[in-house]
Amino acid sequence: MLVNLKNLITDRNITYKDLANLLNLTEKTVYSKISEKTDFTLVEIKKIHKFIFPEYDLQYLFASDKTA
Repeated sequence: MLVNLKNLITDRNITYKDLANLLNLTEKTVYSKISEKTDFTLVEIKKIHKFIFPEYDLQYLFASDKTA
């Protein structure tokens, strides 16, 4: 799970629907990507960073809680 991204989305009261609209995806797909069942594309990562969380480092935003 991308816990930092998930927590920031929750803290800012951003819904998965909001994020899905920004990325032109379904809510289910956004959930799958945050849960790391599928990966975000580079374009999607850049949009999230540029339009929602520009003050955060990409490594922080997309840090995984999965162990190597």
